[in-house]
Amino acid sequence: MALADPKKRLLCVIIDVGAAAYVRPLFEAWRDEAPAFEWRVLTSELAANSLGELIVGKVLKEGYLSRESEAVGFSDDVQDWSPNALLVSGGGWYVEHAHIEAARAAGIPSLQFIETWYGYKRRLTEGDRWVLPTVLGLIDQNARDEAAAEGVPVEASEQIGQPLWETIKPMPATRSKDVWFIGAPIAQDYGKSLGYDEADAWQMLQEVSNAHPDLIGNVYYAPHVLQPADSIPADACIKRYDADLLSEFGTVVGCFSAPLVDAFLSNRRTITLQPHANDEDLCALSRQGYLPRTTTKEGLVKALSQPASDASGLRAELGGSLPRLRNALNEMVSP
Repeated sequence: MALADPKKRLLCVIIDVGAAAYVRPLFEAWRDEAPAFEWRVLTSELAANSLGELIVGKVLKEGYLSRESEAVGFSDDVQDWSPNALLVSGGGWYVEHAHIEAARAAGIPSLQFIETWYGYKRRLTEGDRWVLPTVLGLIDQNARDEAAAEGVPVEASEQIGQPLWETIKPMPATRSKDVWFIGAPIAQDYGKSLGYDEADAWQMLQEVSNAHPDLIGNVYYAPHVLQPADSIPADACIKRYDADLLSEFGTVVGCFSAPLVDAFLSNRRTITLQPHANDEDLCALSRQGYLPRTTTKEGLVKALSQPASDASGLRAELGGSLPRLRNALNEMVSP
């Protein structure tokens, strides 16, 4: 085990649950074999709950970061600890931008990651102003191309991968006809600008379920952690999302939530359902051709009749994600 250099310190600022999942394999690796530098975390309450025991003894200060925080500059705790580099999640929250800008002002390098395949400009701007890290870690070349098309400087991004997705192994085939619907706060975040919301997708699934009991068994609803309670159907059978439970289902249906990637890589029939959608497709699995985009009841019936799609291409693309992330951080902390 390498001895940590007390003069080298990495601060990790992690806000959303998806970002916490992204860094989990990294923190597990550091738990098993300490890196050659000290590291501490600042998190939101949701991220802290997700990371659990992995960050015990690693939290820089008591309490949580708020996504709504309007603080600028480093806090006294951060200044006293004096990090050499930052790892920052890329959810588009002001608190993330504030840490990126404080690092730049202090001459400290930062690596910011986006753990999914959409919303690059939205995540990297404050109003009309770009807030860019030293290095922007994206999943793959498709993400780099899409980010560039939104105005992100190509030279600022690197293909890192997605460490969590890299760990997902295919599950044995199942004869289950049960369907798990993955909720999302689409109405809250996008209104009807996409042509649909989570209620439209749920309604279409219910209509097809009633018409085709030969294709669909029990249907369960997994609410998103940020989904308003009044957007969750009152009559839905709730089963909160846990990737370990994918083995119980033959089919997973959602619009563009991250659990669709879990299901796809786990060898489950995965359907991106976007009723009457417009041209904007926020689901990278369908946008990049891994899955068909389902927009009609006829298309949903067809998708339910097909076997699980082959995920070997994406699995190969994700290989080496954790080593790339670790190498990038090692080079940044100890140049």
